[in-house]
Amino acid sequence: MVRPQSSAVVADYLYKVENQRLYTQTGLLSTHEEECLLYRVMDVSYEKTFGNRIFGTGTIRLTTRDASNPVIELKNIADSRRVKDLLSRWIEEERIAK
Repeated sequence: MVRPQSSAVVADYLYKVENQRLYTQTGLLSTHEEECLLYRVMDVSYEKTFGNRIFGTGTIRLTTRDASNPVIELKNIADSRRVKDLLSRWIEEERIAK
């Protein structure tokens, strides 16, 4: 299935979904990038702290089967509930495709 590339830049974090993978990039001057195949994500949750609620953001937490990165946190995501639901749908599509 072809889906549009999605990305979000938050401070020194860049999150991107592309080619059935979630990419997380951290850092401003020197950067570090990790990737996780979507079908390896086992659970998706999100939380909104009081501060998140004020600014309309939230944290999405992905539990994965990736040994090097078993928990991925996407921090300060705008409209986090909608993004969580979108990620959940894409993850389920990738599991079915496998």
